[in-house]
Amino acid sequence: MVVTNPYEDSPDSGRSTIDQERKGTQYRFGSIDLPRTEDGLYTPSNSRRYLLPLSLASNLLLFIIILFQLAHPCFFSARNCVYDKRGGSQEQVKEVMDMAEVKGELMGDVNKIVPEFPTQEVVFMNDSRYSNENMFKNEKEFNTILSTWENDMPLGRGFVTIHNASSYASLQRPWHLSSSPGLDGYSIAYLHQYHCLYMIMRSHGQYRFGRPSSDADMERHVTHCFDYLRQSMYCAGDSALEGKSAIPGLEMTDGWGDTHICKSQKALLGWVVENRFSNKTGIH
Repeated sequence: MVVTNPYEDSPDSGRSTIDQERKGTQYRFGSIDLPRTEDGLYTPSNSRRYLLPLSLASNLLLFIIILFQLAHPCFFSARNCVYDKRGGSQEQVKEVMDMAEVKGELMGDVNKIVPEFPTQEVVFMNDSRYSNENMFKNEKEFNTILSTWENDMPLGRGFVTIHNASSYASLQRPWHLSSSPGLDGYSIAYLHQYHCLYMIMRSHGQYRFGRPSSDADMERHVTHCFDYLRQSMYCAGDSALEGKSAIPGLEMTDGWGDTHICKSQKALLGWVVENRFSNKTGIH
């Protein structure tokens, strides 16, 4: 490699001498002529000129991605990732990851038989037709409220017909009608929960008015509802935020006045009635 450097001068040499020597000087790198200006100065090519800024920019981008990944470990995961910042034992982590493998609509049917329904915002407010402060003081009022609950249970009592149920591994123990033994029937969960809450309310009212049930099977039915509803609430995991009561003068959190994201009851109820297992009425 031969490079002629016009800038090597002695301390005695002047600037004018250097300027004169620059002109006509040819820079060479190997066998490649390097570009130069009219006064002989070396001019870097465009690709070399932008190499350093591009390198700095790419390093900065990589640094940002690393920081983002540390802050959001599940963002680039191909699986349904669950990250617990609190940490935990290997057993806890495995349990969380096993749960994360289940993909489906929240509070939906794991078999994908029941369709997904539209959602809507609903503001919870007290409705005295379903409960009020006099319901356990006045038996007539109590019976009126029970009737309101009973009338809201749709035709078919919340049981729906499922065709080809045997082809779904998780669909077991179907109900059968003596009139139609070939049909498989299953209860839809939210109306089972509604039924359970009704049974607890009715049982409590019977105790309050001095007429507790002596039916052992009914007692077992009511006690099962406590744990069934407990698990149902944990499953739903309603994460709506609730403040103080919207009722003036009440310094408590009762849920009134707060907004929840709910399935469309009109759409859901329409599907249940359309696919009902029978034409039975009632709530118990």
